[in-house]
Amino acid sequence: MKLEIDLYDEAKLRAAQAQLKADLETVEFALRRFASHGNVTPAARKPRQLHLVDSQEDLLAPTQSQKIRDAIEALPSRFTSVDIYGQFDGSKRTAVKSVLRQLSLKGRLKVLRKGAGKEPSIWEKMAP
Repeated sequence: MKLEIDLYDEAKLRAAQAQLKADLETVEFALRRFASHGNVTPAARKPRQLHLVDSQEDLLAPTQSQKIRDAIEALPSRFTSVDIYGQFDGSKRTAVKSVLRQLSLKGRLKVLRKGAGKEPSIWEKMAP
């Protein structure tokens, strides 16, 4: 794992902190699972992603998170990831992904098609 941190950009520092916290929670989850299941079968050894949103949500600056939510709210009911990423510079990509994931887990957004390669994800807003 390679870690690059810009010590002079608070937004990048907070995004890196959120990612590190999520990675640590993933490792701790895997260790608890290993301890409770003992010797894990090869099929269960496949790497999995686990993101616990509450901790990431708390780490984003409220104004930044709210700006991203407002931008999503202003989009049509169906939009692509390019539509939302295009409204923020590249340094906010992690924060935007985090907010999209949070809204998805809360049932506010639904992924209609997961992006692959140069094809963007397609999202749909859900009724509150």
